Amino acid sequence: MSQREINLGKLEADGQRMLHENRPGEAKLLFEEVIRLKPDHANAWHMLSAINGMLGHFRESEACARKVISLSPNTAVAYSNLGTALLSQDKTALAAEAFEHALRLDPGEFSALNNLGNIWVQQGIYDKAIGAYKKALQIKPGYAEAYNNLGNAYILLH
Repeated sequence: MSQREINLGKLEADGQRMLHENRPGEAKLLFEEVIRLKPDHANAWHMLSAINGMLGHFRESEACARKVISLSPNTAVAYSNLGTALLSQDKTALAAEAFEHALRLDPGEFSALNNLGNIWVQQGIYDKAIGAYKKALQIKPGYAEAYNNLGNAYILLH
């Protein structure tokens, strides 16, 4: 393993640690350094997409998700992140397309199912939303957000 690879690995590990310590601003700087050293590092772009979303920088999150897709077009979670960034910018139709693409790549992408359910609730398509939440919970039992959304969808349905 080269010194450069060791440095990249340390930067990534430190970035992950910063996230676990709820220090996203510092984590962002570390992942930006990884990208400066290795511009085609898909995971660092993925982490920047997620961090920018956490920080409310949705356009940046979208741009980073698109970069991940350009580097690794068969990565379902990248499309799911893209959908989240688009949904946060009120680009609902584009977000739904991104979530559906994520599910074509990986039917087990529970976050995409949950978010599609949220879109369907907004559109008043409660039965479809309930089905999406239930499927997300089959994939990831204990997924609190999907349980909450499922309960809310049932309330709206009745």
